[in-house]
Amino acid sequence: LKYISFATERNSSEINHLTDVIFLNTPYVAFLNLSYSKIHSASTRIFQRFNNLRVLDVSYNNFRLGYNSFFKNFHTTYYLEYLALNNINVRNILGMPLYAREAFYLNYTSLKRFEFNYNRLEYIEPNFISSLPKTLEYAYLKNNILTYGKYLFEIKTLSNIKLIDISTTLSHKNLPLFRYKLFNRDITYSFTISKSLKTLLLQGCHYQFPIPPFHIRDANAIRLINATNNLFCPWSGPVRGLEQLQILDLSHNQCNNISNEFFTFFTGLRLLNIENNAIGISGQVAEEGFSKAFLNLTNLEELYLSNNHIRYLSNNSLLQLKNLRILNLHINLLESFDVKISHMLNLSYLDLSKNILQELSENTFNAIEKISEYHKLTVNIQSNNLKCGCAQIRFLTWLHKVRNSAHLKIMYSKCTHPNGTVWKLTDSRLPLIITYLNHSCSSFIGIIITVACLIVLLGCFSFGALVYHFRWKLRYLYYMIRERYAYQRIQTGEYLYDAFVSYAEEDRGCVFEYLIPELEEKDTFKLNIHHRDFPAGKQIAENILSAIQSSRKCLILLSRSFLSSEWCMFEYNMAKMECVHAERDLVIVIMLEELSVDILPLQLQHQIKMQSYICFPTTNPTSDVFWNNLKKSIQEG
Repeated sequence: LKYISFATERNSSEINHLTDVIFLNTPYVAFLNLSYSKIHSASTRIFQRFNNLRVLDVSYNNFRLGYNSFFKNFHTTYYLEYLALNNINVRNILGMPLYAREAFYLNYTSLKRFEFNYNRLEYIEPNFISSLPKTLEYAYLKNNILTYGKYLFEIKTLSNIKLIDISTTLSHKNLPLFRYKLFNRDITYSFTISKSLKTLLLQGCHYQFPIPPFHIRDANAIRLINATNNLFCPWSGPVRGLEQLQILDLSHNQCNNISNEFFTFFTGLRLLNIENNAIGISGQVAEEGFSKAFLNLTNLEELYLSNNHIRYLSNNSLLQLKNLRILNLHINLLESFDVKISHMLNLSYLDLSKNILQELSENTFNAIEKISEYHKLTVNIQSNNLKCGCAQIRFLTWLHKVRNSAHLKIMYSKCTHPNGTVWKLTDSRLPLIITYLNHSCSSFIGIIITVACLIVLLGCFSFGALVYHFRWKLRYLYYMIRERYAYQRIQTGEYLYDAFVSYAEEDRGCVFEYLIPELEEKDTFKLNIHHRDFPAGKQIAENILSAIQSSRKCLILLSRSFLSSEWCMFEYNMAKMECVHAERDLVIVIMLEELSVDILPLQLQHQIKMQSYICFPTTNPTSDVFWNNLKKSIQEG
């Protein structure tokens, strides 16, 4: 007899006590199932005659006095490979321990798989793990209440371990090393694991501590870490040593803080599941549209980002993920999806359902069509806020175009017209919707063109008005720029001329008969007269600006002829611009005749009203009072 099973979950038995002689005549048993047998006690030598026992399951029993002595049975079971002690329900013990002496007896076996689930295991004595047989490959400690201790640092001694499962191991105590208040972002923590470990399962533990800068040593063999349903946050990192990890599940961790550096060294990752967190509100990383968060995940094939409050993905956020096959963005807050995906030639499933998309951008649906040329692709955009307006005609036309494609399946349901009407996007109704929109939207083209033309005309008019308003300032700046390198501004008190005289051709006699004799011949003043002092070959406007800038004052001989002269008004306005630009008062107005204020330009009206002017004495041109006053005004500059 090699196989013995006393009971199953549905058909239990009642053995109560295991005596020394119960298996006296069955020494060749290889598989022994004692689960669901209501065992409450056992002898210490019941398995001594089992020379070939390989599988032993004593789960779901009710040990009264403890199971410690039970381990003494294994010092003769050399071939034992599988031991299950799940839910052995030791009475009157709130938190069960595992002592090093119990592992000592297991060391006589060839144990490969050890199960100790549902046992309220709270304490593991130091040296228990290091005393386990080196043949151990699979350790299951699910649904316990483990506290943290030195035994964690003994994991590295399990030289052949492949899988450790501590899922739903709830504890009321936090790990002191990673307690949030003691967390130091400037320190890189390290931890050594077994070189053979491939799978680590710790889902549903509700561990609450951050993931700081971390270095996991000797982790070259690890391929899968499942840490879903915990409270790991924030994800600061970077985490080093997991370059060979292929599957990482951090979903359901309620994390709302992730750094750009966290995934830097996960270069071998093929599947990343971070669903049901809140990374969409993780500060700067989210504001940047995750443009740097996934930068080094070049081998990634599956990315699950659903239910993360993501509002924005930048155009280049997935640029390095050229091997991606599955992209799941289900249940987020994306208003648009204009992410570059044309390089993802292996993409087979794109889930954008339950967002708030109004349409797919032209770049996106062109990229989708390109990818579908290589293999079958499914795109899910159901339960969004798809619109059926004039702006969506191209998108709806594309949906109609690809609806019967053999390699492309677009999943959609309905759209909303701007007037609030909801239309179902069935294959039969879609062409009717497109025809209706083309007809109704074409009537707006004329209105759009008219409005656009009016806007352009209004813009041109406004621009022209601004140019006209600042015409003199613009002309002044233009000639200033032209003379930038050819002319150096004269320093205050070092002018070449005492005054530049601005006059009309009709008033030339006044200049040569009175101004020059009185100011230059009878006195030492030096005047700039355009008929006499302007250099030949230069533009008149440039000469005027140069003369104004090199003169202490500008004399305006105001007359009707002056007002009707374009060049005279140009000289006056350039002189006013120089006043503003150089912050000096240089304009002196000399009235050659009586003029009504109404016929003066606005700037001259302001000049006459706000500043004093001098009237030329036509009855007595040689009046000393006039000439003394004028000379004094020139010298005050």
